Amino acid sequence: MGRKKKNQINDKPFWTLIEETRAESKDLKRQLALLKKRLKEVPDSALIEYYEALKTWSHRCDIGPLADAMLIMYGYISDDTFEYWRAALLMHGKKVVEDAMRDPETLADQDYFEPLERHLYIVPEECERRFGEEEGEGFLDSAEPEIDWSLEYGQQSKGIEEALKAYPRLTAKFWEKHGKKQFEKIYLNRR
Repeated sequence: MGRKKKNQINDKPFWTLIEETRAESKDLKRQLALLKKRLKEVPDSALIEYYEALKTWSHRCDIGPLADAMLIMYGYISDDTFEYWRAALLMHGKKVVEDAMRDPETLADQDYFEPLERHLYIVPEECERRFGEEEGEGFLDSAEPEIDWSLEYGQQSKGIEEALKAYPRLTAKFWEKHGKKQFEKIYLNRR
């Protein structure tokens, strides 16, 4: 099950699978079910490529401005929920992701979405199904996400007020309807 070392991931199959399942389903949960079904049919090497691309792109999206976008849309952020939110963001396709990385305001053109933790587990679950628990984990250890340590993370706002001012389109579309309720429930009720 070992693989040769390589310098760069092949993310084309990842994005192709995301785009195809997105076209078949507008709902992220249905899309995830389609992804899971499709990944059962791919060879082992494609499974690892998908996992590498997922981890690589999740890392690339781990930037301050997208953390602000999540806070405005969802009203709450932690390390875990931000990772799960990025997993949901990736389900929207490469163009949406790259646009959001350049300008989080472009997410105002999308429908509301919540974090999607399950996206992170479909490959480990498929590996366990194929190889068993121990060998499946060993197989995943051969994955080599492409981590760009020179990535410019951008600055996250110092607080919600600053984020709301920095991203007026996101604020107008998501804050009152989604983010504010969750924010008040979690942050204001702690006092």
